[in-house]
Amino acid sequence: MVRRGHVPLRTCAGCGRRRAARELVRFAVSSDGRACLALDADGLAGGRGVWVCPSRECLEKAQKRDSLKRRSRAREVAPRLVEDFIDHITDTDNEDGEEEGLRDS
Repeated sequence: MVRRGHVPLRTCAGCGRRRAARELVRFAVSSDGRACLALDADGLAGGRGVWVCPSRECLEKAQKRDSLKRRSRAREVAPRLVEDFIDHITDTDNEDGEEEGLRDS
């Protein structure tokens, strides 16, 4: 049971900043046996996850440092990971009426 006022904090794999989980985008290892890291848009996928700020800069830093694969212990990264991430942050910002999804932190 989640206590009122409790906000789960997660660390961005790109910049290392700690933020509320709802402010970050989650990637999870697929459960189909391939151990492939993919976008978890709804945040409901089970298993090991990696969190990234909703900016291209943070995703690029995480990829450059190879921290997505390392933190998730995934064998591979989904080929469309970057495209799915950009689509997700663009869609999320459009729903919120904001235009900051593609900002450079």
